[in-house]
Amino acid sequence: MSEAKKPAEAAPRDFRRTDPAAARAAEFPVPVAGEFRVHITREAYQKMKQHAATTSEVELCGVLVGQVGRDSAGYFLSVRGAIEAEGARNHGAQVTFTHEAWSHIHAVKDRDFPDQRIVGWYHTHPGFGVFLSSMDMFIQENFFSEPYQVAVVLETVHRAEGCFAWVDGRCAPLRRYWVGDDEVSLTAGQVEPPEAKPSEAKKTAATEAEEKAPPPRMLGSWSAILMMVLFFAAGVLVGQMLLASKMQEAIQQNLEGELYGILEHASLGALASQDLKDVHAKVQAVRQSLDKEKAAETVAKLEAIENVLTTLETEYDKRPALFRKELQDLLTYKQQLGERLNVTQRHQQDLAVFTADLYLIRLSDLVGGPGKVDPGPMSESKRAAVKHCLDRAIQLYPDSKSAIQQVFPGLVEYYYPPSAPAAGSEGAKDAAAKSGG
Repeated sequence: MSEAKKPAEAAPRDFRRTDPAAARAAEFPVPVAGEFRVHITREAYQKMKQHAATTSEVELCGVLVGQVGRDSAGYFLSVRGAIEAEGARNHGAQVTFTHEAWSHIHAVKDRDFPDQRIVGWYHTHPGFGVFLSSMDMFIQENFFSEPYQVAVVLETVHRAEGCFAWVDGRCAPLRRYWVGDDEVSLTAGQVEPPEAKPSEAKKTAATEAEEKAPPPRMLGSWSAILMMVLFFAAGVLVGQMLLASKMQEAIQQNLEGELYGILEHASLGALASQDLKDVHAKVQAVRQSLDKEKAAETVAKLEAIENVLTTLETEYDKRPALFRKELQDLLTYKQQLGERLNVTQRHQQDLAVFTADLYLIRLSDLVGGPGKVDPGPMSESKRAAVKHCLDRAIQLYPDSKSAIQQVFPGLVEYYYPPSAPAAGSEGAKDAAAKSGG
């Protein structure tokens, strides 16, 4: 009996084998062509992730190098390498590029990626989500402002990541990028404007300590409600002033880095110019010597070389003037920034005095007005409230201590006997913790 003929095996189903007659001409309803596509090589991605995994104590950063491409669907970014920013300044929940970091980045780029350009940067957020903070946006706007430059955020604790690109004048989160042949879904984090307050996840230790400090015991009266409103307004103003001061400090640090860069380039240009002059002088001396011996052909060649050197010297002579102008512009900007920083510091000092006065008003309300004060007979909660107001007033404005001693005799001596540590010191904080204050 002959074996039955087996039916031919059907081809696997695949959307690419759709019958052309079943398809009609139409436009895809989602504008995929308008999406900025980012492709990262596996080597660059692994380098970036390995750097991010080295610590979760502080933020880390680096730059991305590659090329910008264009096809029928639009522009795309090809990331070929990642360079660690060795020497970056880490402040726990923020990171800043320094002059040393930029010097290292450019040295590695010139050595390992001479044909690539800087196409963005990456940094870590160890445990507080995927987003761009106000400081991150400052770095993006001032150092990675080209339309194709992106910012990658790596959340190292919760293992999430995001990528932000310039869209319609703002940094917008991308929903995906590609690593090798794999599509990676991204977290669409938020973007804080430069003047925004710090994220709740980025509270400093000082802020947390302030929140844990026992508040003064408020009385159920209109004066107590008014004091509560004034303290809230003062806290908001203090926070804004501290943020402005930190922002000004970061700007000044980055300006100093740019200043060092200009000085370095200017010195290199000056050295090259002097080298050219020395070579020119030697060629001229040889030509004159040969001219005496009537070596016409060699003289002609040397004259041609002299002409080239003269042209190069002229170009290098122009560079110092250009560098001097850039240097002068930078110094002027730095001076203006310093003046604005001084104004901010004066406002901050005025605000500290104002806030200290608020605590003194509350202190007067607690002890019953000016005069000799003996906190001994007070209840424990009232003594704690008096101690809190006294500490805050002296910490905010130390010069107020002598005035308190005159207006409320015995109060400072009760809480700070001569052998006790000064208010605001670590010893005073420990003593306050032990006494319940």
